[in-house]
Amino acid sequence: MFISGPIDPSIGGVQRVTWTLSKFFKENEYDCYYVFHGEDTPLVDEQHKLYLDYNSKNIITFYENFRDFIINKNISIIIDQDYYSEPILFSFREIKKEFNLKIIFCYHRNPYFGDFINGYNPHIIILKNRIKKLLHKEIYQPGFTRISNLCYKYLVLSDSYIKQFSKRYNIDKNQITAIINPTPFERAECINLDSKEKIVLIITRLVEKIKNIKASLRIWKNLEKYGYNGWKLLIVGSGEDEEDIKNYAEEIHLKSCSFIGKIINPIPYYIKSSILMMTSNCEGYPMTIIEAMQFGCVPIAFNNFSSLKDIITNGKNGIIIPSKKEKCFSKKLLFLMSQKKIREDLALSAYDVSNNYSIDRVGVSWLKILNETDT
Repeated sequence: MFISGPIDPSIGGVQRVTWTLSKFFKENEYDCYYVFHGEDTPLVDEQHKLYLDYNSKNIITFYENFRDFIINKNISIIIDQDYYSEPILFSFREIKKEFNLKIIFCYHRNPYFGDFINGYNPHIIILKNRIKKLLHKEIYQPGFTRISNLCYKYLVLSDSYIKQFSKRYNIDKNQITAIINPTPFERAECINLDSKEKIVLIITRLVEKIKNIKASLRIWKNLEKYGYNGWKLLIVGSGEDEEDIKNYAEEIHLKSCSFIGKIINPIPYYIKSSILMMTSNCEGYPMTIIEAMQFGCVPIAFNNFSSLKDIITNGKNGIIIPSKKEKCFSKKLLFLMSQKKIREDLALSAYDVSNNYSIDRVGVSWLKILNETDT
């Protein structure tokens, strides 16, 4: 049973990962069910899903519905896709008392995501927590930390996150395991570089604080002084800051830039685009980079999260730019745009590396955990 937000795979990366995993599990003779909150999808029949309000004030009723679903569907394994409200925590504590099942919690973000959103300095918080621990004072633990005591496995997205997460949230690093996200799309047997157009692609949720899209627009503006030579920027996606970002693009008088909006299937854009641009301030394990590489779309991104170096080897299958160096980003992007042979070599290397993210490879690690937890 997956605990998830919206279950529509077109909404975002976590949803596509859930969908990809569930399909793989079914192929390996596991039945899959969903407890969800948010947007529904007709792709899952009514018998295999249960809608619950994760913020419900009536925790007892929430638990009763949760418990009944577990009993009726004979659930033995729960995979929590990063949801940890009080009703969920209460339900986990209670079902652990009553049922012999195992809980796997998946943290889909950067260990410092909460600090970034709230404007905290994680190093100061780590120091304060150490002092509190020495003084035997209580350390604040968010829901995803408290849930660690209830889990069989606590999964993060990168080996580099294990130490960071352990230090930041006072979790024994021996409790934490890293499994990368699989790509949700089938990998083509080969890529056709002749199909590539002079397109720089951005696929993202239009949420400025996290995705830093205005930096992309400023970088594109910087390129105007050099000339585009027929290149264009396509921005695919929607979000709460969409209007503000579009207004900013108009204010700085961008040329050759188009907003596509929300789409169901990004594959045609990956196929025809030559470069994927990412300026995010904070990411967990960016699916768009993995997906782009799968179709020979060369990624260029700011070095703002440690998992980036798991995916991109700088100068081999993509380009990594020092954090906040927008002029450097502009120059490297221009270089990629102007050097077709180098760009195509990077595209082929990116395509080769993307095989590491196939569900058949990533799924082996998952099956090992599922088999261990099968009761």
